[in-house]
Amino acid sequence: MNKDVKSKDIKSKDVKSKDIKSKGFKSKDIKSIEEIFDEELYNEKKNRRIKVNNIYEIEEYLWSKGYNYIAGCDEVGRGPMAGPLVVASVVLDKNERIEGLNDSKKLTAKRREELAKEIKEKALFYSITYIDVEEVDRINVLEASRKGMCECLKKLKEVDFVLTDCMVLDIDKKSLSIIKGDATSASIAASSIVAKVERDNFMIKLAETYPLYGFDNHKGYVTKYHLDMIDKYGICKYHRKSFDPVRKIIERDKKEGNENGQ
Repeated sequence: MNKDVKSKDIKSKDVKSKDIKSKGFKSKDIKSIEEIFDEELYNEKKNRRIKVNNIYEIEEYLWSKGYNYIAGCDEVGRGPMAGPLVVASVVLDKNERIEGLNDSKKLTAKRREELAKEIKEKALFYSITYIDVEEVDRINVLEASRKGMCECLKKLKEVDFVLTDCMVLDIDKKSLSIIKGDATSASIAASSIVAKVERDNFMIKLAETYPLYGFDNHKGYVTKYHLDMIDKYGICKYHRKSFDPVRKIIERDKKEGNENGQ
């Protein structure tokens, strides 16, 4: 599911002051990509909020500085109580522009599918990593996201700068962890879209094996229907046992001596 060879071969709103206050950020905390490089703030072990005029601004600046292999990283599936966590990393081609890149959550399913196909065709490289339910339960979803990003980067043929969506990584590459990165950076947005389409399709396929839970509709997220189904039928092996709603069902069934589940 990763592509380590070359294929065939927008605007983003600036952060408003009221948003800064509501999130606990001061205006001095908002930097441009130029200021970050001038002040040598990359590789800091902290999340950065970056102001941009368009979603390619960060990449264009880095390309101008000689970084030709900029790897964006993002994950999908931190919130669901069922299904794997999926991480993607994309290295865009500086000679190609993909119109419409944005946070995958802001796009329709149809548009995501179209863009995912175009990204895979036009990117220099991309990689996808699944972190299974057992691993998410074992190390927690935050560490699973970090692990998935590091594994994705290892699969790429070439990387000289890394951009992540609000995730500090301990790696030997120059990197920036960007708050709301999937709406700020083209590379991160592309990764978000690829990961989202990959995971959604996995959950749709999973619904064929476990039709009771409605995975094709809610993709494993917590909904009333999903809660009602695990309450009635118990859990399946794709449910995350460390997540509260699932753990409560397990504890209830133990008390009642039930062994229902799929």
